[in-house]
Amino acid sequence: MAVTPHASAPRPALRQGYRTSWVAHLTPRPDAEIRLFCFGAAGAGASVWRHLAAHVSTRVEVVPVQLPGREARRREPFVTDVHELVDQLAAAIEPLLDRPFALMGHSLGGLIAYELASELSRFGQAPERLIVLGTPAPHLPRSRPSVHDRGEQALRDYLERMSGTPGAVLETTWLFNMYAPLLRADLKAFETYVHGKQAPLPCPITCWGGDDDPHVGLELLEPWEQHTNDEIELDLWRGNHFFTKGRDAELGQRLSAML
Repeated sequence: MAVTPHASAPRPALRQGYRTSWVAHLTPRPDAEIRLFCFGAAGAGASVWRHLAAHVSTRVEVVPVQLPGREARRREPFVTDVHELVDQLAAAIEPLLDRPFALMGHSLGGLIAYELASELSRFGQAPERLIVLGTPAPHLPRSRPSVHDRGEQALRDYLERMSGTPGAVLETTWLFNMYAPLLRADLKAFETYVHGKQAPLPCPITCWGGDDDPHVGLELLEPWEQHTNDEIELDLWRGNHFFTKGRDAELGQRLSAML
């Protein structure tokens, strides 16, 4: 993959009419100084970021990334390998890297954002910052049993422990059956991920977690410091694994100050 540095000739951009299925719920800001690509947790679509743009500085263009198999792309096959997904992503968003950018991801989305940052950095196009939310450091072994290949009750128990799935999905059989294949696919991507021992990133990393997250505690967040040659910011928010849910205003304020 060839990636063009910021200083070279401009490439096609969103404000010039570029369209891709990988971006959804976009609020275009042609004069923004930085783009923030956002990746959701397992089972989530780009719509989880749809309100964030209203709460960040106008200097930031929020770019919610839509992965295959969900929302408007629900008829497309799932991609259950993080590295394969990043290969597709890097090619898809290359025309949008005509200005400084940052990458932010929650849980599985944090792993995807990290691998994308590593891939782009290899070609001289590092992000200004990587922001990971509730994501274990990528080199750590997965300590809990896998869920993606277990029965329905195990999947339901997992969702209840994580406290991020609407009650209607858990209580309505047809909704649960519709949602389960997507969640299993994303959990497979997360649970079978293997770190490739990439070089530390040349950009700073912001690492946020929930102080009541049952699965991702400080011991899994602090080792992110091994993955940057720059500074790292580590902070715990009040809440569980989905600590930013319903807090777009606070998230937007902190992102605006940072970016």
